[in-house]
Amino acid sequence: MRKLLLGCVLALVAVSASAENGKISNEIMTTPNIGEINTSSIGDSILEQMPATKAEAIYFSEPQSINKTTITRGFYRKSIDSGDYVQYDSYRAPNGGQIGSLGSLPWFFVRKSDNFVCLSSEWKVKPNEKTCTPLKFEAKDWVYPARDAIEQRLIYNGKSGSKIKIGYREFINGMARPSFSNDIEYDLSDSKQIGYKGALIEVTDANNQDIKYKVLKGFK
Repeated sequence: MRKLLLGCVLALVAVSASAENGKISNEIMTTPNIGEINTSSIGDSILEQMPATKAEAIYFSEPQSINKTTITRGFYRKSIDSGDYVQYDSYRAPNGGQIGSLGSLPWFFVRKSDNFVCLSSEWKVKPNEKTCTPLKFEAKDWVYPARDAIEQRLIYNGKSGSKIKIGYREFINGMARPSFSNDIEYDLSDSKQIGYKGALIEVTDANNQDIKYKVLKGFK
């Protein structure tokens, strides 16, 4: 029994050594881009920022089928590169694609020699070569919100005299965090630049309809 277990461990180590996982890195999503001139209406965000994940992926611009299994439009994250094939998985995140219906195998393979897409062989994590089919896709990095990430927003709430009103809000998984909310006033006669929690914004023009501005720095 001990020899059998040892053999299994060695086999697993060998597989891990020959397989290269898709590269994943941490990013910060900032909207709008730093340095862009933008206009936002009252009640709209003037700055949104949150931690994100950047992953190697491929993107299908339209639904396509293999053996009556539909690969929907969206991104599929690179999982394992193991010699002749690269495995890609569906992943629940914004713009993520889905393979087949609920209960279908959540992965497929791309054959390196010809870029044909192959379904998995039943519940085994290996390609069924009989299903390999030419499909249209492109390699793209996929940036999506990190799980349980805190999203920060600055919101334009209007102008009174020379002062503008800005709201600060935080969200996690789409739910507001009221205890972290704050409302601030800035006097533009003092400075055209306003800052909060490390973010810095230059205001070009503001009234009780909209604000024209440029983000100089994101939140720290």
